[in-house]
Amino acid sequence: MRAGVPGLLVNSPPGRVPNTLNVTIPGAEGEAVLLGLDLEGFSVATGSACSSGAAEPSHVLQAMGRTREEAEQSIRISLHAGSAAADVPRLADALARVVKNLRALHV
Repeated sequence: MRAGVPGLLVNSPPGRVPNTLNVTIPGAEGEAVLLGLDLEGFSVATGSACSSGAAEPSHVLQAMGRTREEAEQSIRISLHAGSAAADVPRLADALARVVKNLRALHV
């Protein structure tokens, strides 16, 4: 059984594009998660593809009811044509590890 990420909030609505998922991870800044996953060999983003490089948290997430803090704790995960089915559980494990380590720093 895989360890999950306690408190993870899915922001992507049902019927979303099947290769893209946006989540909020309370207790872990999105930028820190992005860097941690990069060290694990995964690339994620903290905003939409069209707002890449923006310093402000997602206005879309805030319009959906997320607070500014929650928007700052969000990441976007996108699979691409080169992604393999085995990448998904490896990413899930890496995400759980990174978040656990980041949350431990704020105890």
